[in-house]
Amino acid sequence: MSDVKKLWAFIGVLLVARVILAAVLPLLAGEAYYWIWGQHPAAGYYDHPPMTGLVNSLLGEWPVGSPLLARSVPLLLGTLTTLAVFLLVRDLFGNRRLALHAAILSALMPIHLLLSISIQPDNTLVLFMVLTWWAFWRALAPGGANLGWWALAGVAAGVALLSKFHAWVLLSGLWVFLILSAEHRRRLLTAGPWLAAALALLVLSPNLFWNADREWLNYAYQWRRSSLPESRFDISYIGIFWIGAFLSMSPLVFVAVMAALGRAARRWNKDPRTLYLLCAGLPLPAFLALLAIFVKISFHWPSAGYIPLAILALYYIEKGELFGPSYERVLWRSLAVIVAIMFISPLALYVIPTPSRAEHDTISLGRLQANYFGWEGLGRAVAADHAALSAPGQPAIILAKNWHLASMLGFYAEHPKASFVYREKDAHNYKIWLEERGRAIGANAVIAVKRDEDPADDLKTRRKLARLFRELRDADPVVVLTDRTVTRAWPTDGQAAPARGYLIYHGLGFKGELLD
Repeated sequence: MSDVKKLWAFIGVLLVARVILAAVLPLLAGEAYYWIWGQHPAAGYYDHPPMTGLVNSLLGEWPVGSPLLARSVPLLLGTLTTLAVFLLVRDLFGNRRLALHAAILSALMPIHLLLSISIQPDNTLVLFMVLTWWAFWRALAPGGANLGWWALAGVAAGVALLSKFHAWVLLSGLWVFLILSAEHRRRLLTAGPWLAAALALLVLSPNLFWNADREWLNYAYQWRRSSLPESRFDISYIGIFWIGAFLSMSPLVFVAVMAALGRAARRWNKDPRTLYLLCAGLPLPAFLALLAIFVKISFHWPSAGYIPLAILALYYIEKGELFGPSYERVLWRSLAVIVAIMFISPLALYVIPTPSRAEHDTISLGRLQANYFGWEGLGRAVAADHAALSAPGQPAIILAKNWHLASMLGFYAEHPKASFVYREKDAHNYKIWLEERGRAIGANAVIAVKRDEDPADDLKTRRKLARLFRELRDADPVVVLTDRTVTRAWPTDGQAAPARGYLIYHGLGFKGELLD
């Protein structure tokens, strides 16, 4: 079987496995939030550029309520990324066997396996950065102006910039490569790189205009989120970053990458391909490693940069310059074990009984279960109340305390455009959407509030909510039981214990204001 046929066979098998995992895992709040972006196509969103919303908008509303169908975009993008890695390595080294192995390695690294079934801005960032690296290298081929490849590199880079701000850091490495590579430095005097840069900015321009019209909202949010002016050194953040890298790449891939970086540091100017992979992959993890001195870095943030570094490590291993054949065999076996565990472990959520009061544990499997199950039932209950409160020409809205719960309610109640947040601090893009709806003044609302351990706090919340409406009424609560059923009443003796509960209110005549 040829390497290309092996690649397609691998992609097919992995896609089936991904589909199963995407169907089994409940949707996370962040995924629901990004999916709802697709119901509101725009040139920008409160916390990110628009690409995640745009690709999800292509699906329309048909996946609503189904985690598997909602994840069809990352499933597709993950498959395309595997193909793009193969093309990059094939053209970089002229070795299809290495290209096949690199494509498989990138797809099986734990962080990329998770991203391929999770709705995240990284889905398009990773794909279009790999396409940028591929087209950029093809544009550097000797002979001819290669303006077509420069144009493709520029467009792909622009889409990467529309995906996530990390692309600014990743793309800077390509300019560093042109400066450091004696063989390619003269290309800076040609039209190609500047054409690519111009096209990238042209593709990005709708988001730039959107930001300029909103006081650079995206950039201001990310700056506030980092809290750099007030941040202080925290050694735990450094540990989180390195533990995240260790687990995200898998232990043996991480060790190989570290060893490859040490080897490449001594001979980066001997082979332009080595320098190219260093300049492509190193800037983002290095930047985030420095930022981790003061800021807590999420595991997936450096993920795009891991691909070129893993390719470099694999190249050295297969060339016989790093470790030996036995290490490569153990590496592949360890990846197989890790991937198997990742596919099998979600079944524990279904097999192991959920303990009572699990939602109040600090961290446990029970807490995961308590927060993962019951969303379909909660969605049906909220949808029923939404229908009862809607009037001709004045559909009701759904309100929650923060964007996490509002997104889950919007997705599972199958009313993503009717879901909003009643607390300004946690509204994020929901504040923009509420403004676009004229603040929904006069609308009736279903309000879901997760029950607090202290009834006094629940009473305080009710009093605050009453200020937002002409009238506020109590409705039947929604309770998710430990047996994963959902009821509209608090359980009595003989029933399963509550895993989590929601107080439901009906607000009449929304005033269009939010709580501080």
